[in-house]
Amino acid sequence: LYAVLGIAAALVSVAFTDSLLRLRWWFRGLRVMPAWTHPAVGGLVTGVLAVVMLHFLGTTGVTDGGYETLGHALAGQLSLRVLVALCVVKLAATVFSYSSGGAGGIFAPSLFVGAMLGGAIGHLDVMLLGHESRQLGAFALVGMGAVFAGVIRAPITSVLIIFEMTGGYGLVLPLMLANMTSYVFARRLRPVAIYEALLAQDGVV
Repeated sequence: LYAVLGIAAALVSVAFTDSLLRLRWWFRGLRVMPAWTHPAVGGLVTGVLAVVMLHFLGTTGVTDGGYETLGHALAGQLSLRVLVALCVVKLAATVFSYSSGGAGGIFAPSLFVGAMLGGAIGHLDVMLLGHESRQLGAFALVGMGAVFAGVIRAPITSVLIIFEMTGGYGLVLPLMLANMTSYVFARRLRPVAIYEALLAQDGVV
């Protein structure tokens, strides 16, 4: 299932990159609104998504870094429905915020989305194989590294980040398996990494 997580992380990474680049290009061609108002669109979408998540699922994490919610995911305290919803909604909010020229980056959101995806696959592991629920945190950690490796294309860096976070080497094999699977599949599906694609979109070759 860690290999399955790697494949899922690659698909999420490519969806993240492609949607961000396409929406960023769309905003650049938008002439109906002045350029200085574009970040307001991203802020509006992010705010609406945050309110929807808070109202229907009672969870935060859509705005800012979402570190408190991330901590709950790493502790295995979030339900499958919340994990899947946050994975999709955080991705959408980040894409709109970044593409419209608003505040925020790619680094932290990719870790957040990865943790939600990993936690969801962890629930699958618990249901199918009957493992203990404490495995949810391990899957969330590996998911962080796998999505990061797929988006940023730095699989070894994400391994080191997880080592630094956990202070142990217990997850080294599943982490490397998921990371390299995500990296290889994401690179096959989208050969150009996100930062190079952003530079090319700005005319920097």
